[in-house]
Amino acid sequence: EEVLNLFVAGEIVEREVDTPLPRVLLTSHFAAGRHLAAGRRAKRLAFLAMACILCGMTAFVTVGLAHFLVDSKRALFSSSYLMLGGIAAGVATVLTWRSRPDLARSADGFLEEWVESAREAAIVGVCLVIVAFFWRPSLLLNHPFSRGTILLAVPLLVTMLGFARSVVRFVLLQLRSRGHNLANVVVVGDGSSALSFMK
Repeated sequence: EEVLNLFVAGEIVEREVDTPLPRVLLTSHFAAGRHLAAGRRAKRLAFLAMACILCGMTAFVTVGLAHFLVDSKRALFSSSYLMLGGIAAGVATVLTWRSRPDLARSADGFLEEWVESAREAAIVGVCLVIVAFFWRPSLLLNHPFSRGTILLAVPLLVTMLGFARSVVRFVLLQLRSRGHNLANVVVVGDGSSALSFMK
């Protein structure tokens, strides 16, 4: 006799079997599990990609809005600020990817999204200052930049990225309420900390 541990409906069930199960049956079950995990991973990465695109586009538009409010009043972007907006979008996209909003497991509050947006806005602002005033690529050597635009872009980035990240968190909570993007967790013990964690 052999003892076979089967994972059935979220629980491990021990079954005593006289003969081993056919290899084809076991292989099909394991393949189905791998296929399901791959599908979940693909959905999570698709959500992460959409969040990164949203934050990157938000940073791009925010630089244009700061330029419009300070410099021109006629157009969101001149050619030089298009490049600055692209740099801001790239940095914001990378920072959003690194923060992995799809894996956030904290409470329902949105405060941490605003703290994260302030951190990202500060990093984007530092990158813009470096590129605009200290280290200029050859494409930007002959383009003057306004200090006021960069200074206004940072608080605007905090606000706009805060709203964008709050939207991402809200959509994530809605998806989880419908059974998507859930994490399987095993709580060991029955103490007060275990009960509070389950709540």
